Amino acid sequence: MSSFIKAQKSNQKVHRERKNVLSNGFLERKKDYKARSNEYNRRKEILSKLRKKALDKNPDEFFFRMKSSKLIDGVHYDIRKDDDELQPEELQLMQTQDLNYINYKHSIDRNKVEKLRGQLHWLDSDPERPKNNHIFLLRIENRKNSNKID
Repeated sequence: MSSFIKAQKSNQKVHRERKNVLSNGFLERKKDYKARSNEYNRRKEILSKLRKKALDKNPDEFFFRMKSSKLIDGVHYDIRKDDDELQPEELQLMQTQDLNYINYKHSIDRNKVEKLRGQLHWLDSDPERPKNNHIFLLRIENRKNSNKID
């Protein structure tokens, strides 16, 4: 019998809330309240986890980033070392590699141009000469008519 009642309830009309008059202001519905409360609780949970993580942090713990940064008035600043600058030999090597790469690309482009120029030789033909040369051969059956054609 309970299955019949459940089936009967599935055919019922869905209850819909009435619209709110705009002059009364925003009326929060249950679904709006649920969304707002879920978001509030989620943010509260995140903040509590962050507070707990900050309390559990060991201030004496070592991180490799500590080698390249400095704390000044509670703010972390990155320190640039002079070792990061390139030596003259390294700089010269990089420049020669760049020149070699540019020469390599230039030769590739030059070869492409040569190849395209080789394909364009058909376009350089004489413009005065018609492209289609048709020769019409007339069959002359009467010699009398042939004299008149001239």
